[in-house]
Amino acid sequence: MKKSILYTSLGGFIVITFLIKIILSFSRYNDGYGTSLEIDEQALVFFVAGVCILIGGICGICNSFNHKSNSMTFILAFGTAGVILCGYFMGAGFKAIAKGKDGSTIWYDFIVAILGGFIIAGSTISYLDYKKNN
Repeated sequence: MKKSILYTSLGGFIVITFLIKIILSFSRYNDGYGTSLEIDEQALVFFVAGVCILIGGICGICNSFNHKSNSMTFILAFGTAGVILCGYFMGAGFKAIAKGKDGSTIWYDFIVAILGGFIIAGSTISYLDYKKNN
């Protein structure tokens, strides 16, 4: 139950923080061809990853009330968040390399992608351990 509350709090913090960042970065402009909307894409990716963790935490709390194991819920929540982070930021990094951007801006994308890879690896190891013990 403590882990579930911790993960729900973490997910809620991430969701609220990046929702505020998305709202503040929202802009609408008319470029002559129609109205365009612009938001911070990286904040949107972190927001979606936070929603995954928040849903995992809420499901974990529900499982605790029903006396079920939370392991698979947390594995799926963090695995999905890791795939989202790794996929987007790896793609953004390679896109920046293809466009010939400066290396000082690319390193951030790859660090977050590596962090997402570590989350995926941790979820995979946890899943294999869960399958071995059950």
